[in-house]
Order: sequence, then C-alpha cells, then structure tokens
Amino acid sequence: MNKRKKIVVGLILGIILVCNICGCQSNKEEKNSILRVGIVTYTQDDPFINALKEQLKGNLKTMETKDMKIMISERNGDNDQRDQNEAVEEMIDAGCDIMCINLVDRTEPSKIIKMARQNNIPVIFFNREPVKEDLKQWDKLYYVGCNAEQSGKMQGQIAAKYIKKNKNHCDTVYACIIFLFFPSILTEHANDTSLLFISHFI
Repeated sequence: MNKRKKIVVGLILGIILVCNICGCQSNKEEKNSILRVGIVTYTQDDPFINALKEQLKGNLKTMETKDMKIMISERNGDNDQRDQNEAVEEMIDAGCDIMCINLVDRTEPSKIIKMARQNNIPVIFFNREPVKEDLKQWDKLYYVGCNAEQSGKMQGQIAAKYIKKNKNHCDTVYACIIFLFFPSILTEHANDTSLLFISHFI
C-alpha cells in the first residue's frame, strides 16, 4: 500500500472512530443525519495532497447511507498559516462537525486547536505532524500520517543510490537536494535524516 492510500485509509478510520467516540453529527438524533466534514490543506498546488484529498472525498461519499449524508467542504491555506487559520475559522462557523487539516506550519497549530476546542470540534491532522506538546493540548486532537523519520531515511537511500549511478551529475543532484530540502530542515526532521543518509551512503 503506497503512502497516499495509507493516509487516506487512516483518515477514514480516524473519522469513523472519532465520530463514534465524540458523536460528531450535530443532528444525529434525526433520522436523516448529516455529517459535515471540513478538509483544509496547506496549498492547492501540491499534486500529492490534491490526489490524497480527492481520494478521501471519494471514499467518504461511498460511506453515505439513506440515514446519513456526508457533506464535504474544502479549503486551502495558500501556503500561509494565517490564511489557513481564517479558513478553518470560517468552516467552523459554517457548522463543520469534524476537521481534517494538513497544516501549513506544523509548529503553529495553536490557534486552530484553540478554535476547535472552544467549539468542541475534533481535529484530525494529516501528513504534517504537529509537535507532541501541541497534540497533548486536548483529547480530541489526532494525527494520521506515515512515520516521518522512516520516510526521510527512505528518501536518503533513494537519492544516494541515484547519485552513485550518476556520478557525472553529482553537482546538479546535490544542488537539487539542497534546494528541495533545506527550507524544511528546521521544521521537518525527516529531511534532516535524508541528508544524513545521503552522506552515509555515498
């Protein structure tokens, strides 16, 4: 099972589990209940995240029954945490029962957590894991995603293998690796691991 499928499956199971525990449906006593799911990604320009979102939406729709409809709202943060915070606030005000959020900045979820907690709306963060201290702020915060350290090691091994086979292009490859990974090193330890593994295997 590839990374995208694993995350989607995890999100689906997470939504089911969280709703069973927390009772997400605001009008669940009515015969025809509606579950309002909000999906907020960090940008609209990431093909992987877009494919993941579309697969999640499709799978959620297959879960509808005659007694329960699923309404999906989607927004993106335009790669700006303040814009994402505003999008989340608007979706909460619109009545979402549960939020699935792919953070712009994994170190800055505090405002989102505060808004969700004030409105008693469970949040499932995905693909970008908040720091442990933030996830411990409330018992209705969850994370679904692959092991970042393991992913970083795999990326490093793949890059190192490629470099070994393409020695004539090493300078170009290194430049690409540094360009792609350096902006995230401060916040994504997996990328740090990637660079270490590249150095180790070459």
